[in-house]
Parts: sequence; C-alpha cells; structure tokens
Amino acid sequence: MPRNKPDFFIIGAPKCGTTTLYSWLKQHPGIFMPESKEPHYFAQNLSDRYCRIRSEESYLDLFKDAQARQICGEASVLYGFYPQSIQEILDFNPKAKFIFMLRHPIDMIISYHGQLLVNLEEDRKDFEVAWYLQDKRQKGQNIPPLSKDPQLLHYSQIGALGRHLNNIKNLVPHDQLLTILLDDMGADPQVEYLKVLNFLSFDTMCQIDFRRENEASAVRYIWLQRFIFSNNKILKILKSVIKLILPKKIRLSLNKTKRKKRSLNNNLHKDMLKQYEGDISILEVHFQKPLKSSYKEV
Repeated sequence: MPRNKPDFFIIGAPKCGTTTLYSWLKQHPGIFMPESKEPHYFAQNLSDRYCRIRSEESYLDLFKDAQARQICGEASVLYGFYPQSIQEILDFNPKAKFIFMLRHPIDMIISYHGQLLVNLEEDRKDFEVAWYLQDKRQKGQNIPPLSKDPQLLHYSQIGALGRHLNNIKNLVPHDQLLTILLDDMGADPQVEYLKVLNFLSFDTMCQIDFRRENEASAVRYIWLQRFIFSNNKILKILKSVIKLILPKKIRLSLNKTKRKKRSLNNNLHKDMLKQYEGDISILEVHFQKPLKSSYKEV
C-alpha cells in the first residue's frame, strides 16, 4: 500500500507567522498536518535536537493517519535556509509546493533572538551583545551551554531573507512557490488564508479561528525554564506527572510573559541596515512595495 507523502511544505522563515498558518491549515478538513511540527527531516545537516527524524519510514509515519481525501503538508521553518533541503524535497516529490513566509529582516531577527532566549539556546539577553558575538561564535567561542546548533546563532546569515528567497526561486518552479508577508497576514488574515487555499487548489473555505499563535514572549523565571528543558531522569518523571495534571496550554503559559518591545541604538541599527540592505531590496522588488519595520533609529 503506497504511503502518504506531503504535498506541500511551509519552509520558513522563523518568527514570520509559520505556527499561525500551520494552526489555520490544521483546521481545514481537506488538509492533514501532523501533530509534530518542525520534523526537519530534509535538514539532515542539523543536530538531532532539531532534525528529530532520520529515516524515511519514520518521516512517512507522520502522515499515516491522513484520509484519502486529504492533502498532506508539514512545517519545518529552517528548510528555507538550506538549498540542499529544497532540492531534496523536490527529489522526494517533484510536484511539491512550497510556502515561504517573510517579514522585514531586522524585525525577524530580533524576534528570532527572543525566541532563542525563551528556548535557552541563547544566553545573551542584550541583542546587541549577541549580534557582535557572531564572529567569535563562528569560531566555537561563547556558545551557550544549551544551544541546540551553534550555526543557528549566526544572526546575519539567518536574517538574510532576500538571499534565501533567491536561492529558493532558483530551484522551485514559479507555480510551486507561494510567498506571504507577515504584515499582510496580520492586516487581513482571511485574504491571505484564501491565497494559501487557492495555491493548494482548494476553492472552498471552512470556519477558521484566525487567532495568532506563538507571538513574541519572554521567560518569567529562568530556573523554571531550565527545569522545563532539563534532560535529568528524575525531573523527566516529575514533568510527566505535571503533563497529566495540567493541560498543555496552561503549562506553556505558566512561565511566559509578553515580551517588551526593544529598541536599537543608532550604530547597531545602521550596521543591521547595511548587513541587510541587499535583502531588503530583493524583498521589496519581489513584493512590489516597501517593507515595514517597527525599529527606527533612536
């Protein structure tokens, strides 16, 4: 019996609305999205803590519960950074469709840094310090103890969204790629959702809860976050008991608070604009409009 293969992939970028879109698509009766978001099977270059599935059999098992009338998709937000991942997906399914979600590089990378802090993969709260540590970290210095993969601390490369987009466009046929701007998704979610459905060849829309997921947050207590991410056997047992008692949404919200808007000093802002000048230009030409950023010089 043939195994279900994914028909489409949400390939990034991080902190650009991918979790929200994943949630919306899961609500559609004609679409199957696995419970395990971000398997990163086609990013074998990543560490085991990101690439959690190494065999094709285990990967296809993610889609075994899909119904015959459903199309399958998955969301692994780091695929878009690696051309080899895109090529491997096309080799796996030449008709695969790709959704790449984008925003202003400066806004994206600052939000991404905040997410790494929440995940304890970054230990420098001050974004400016983390930004200027990149060269040392590329040499293996100043790596946070709980970093899942040091290459993902290379902020200037991660935020090069225009260059990543060009790499994808060089590999993926035009009619198999859809790009979405986070600002557009926030301004009119229904219109952007319909674009996705049309791209996936659906002409009908079901009732959808358009709430946003995985919005910017910060950690309340570092000690509690370390407990949550601990691999200690005794703590794992305790965590399993807590999972039985508390619903997932409550567990996730206990140690989170709304992240405060951060400002950039003039020198850092100028350095980042210089770093991403070409990427911003590429994205503005692609979307045929200026990109909005919430970060200005102070």
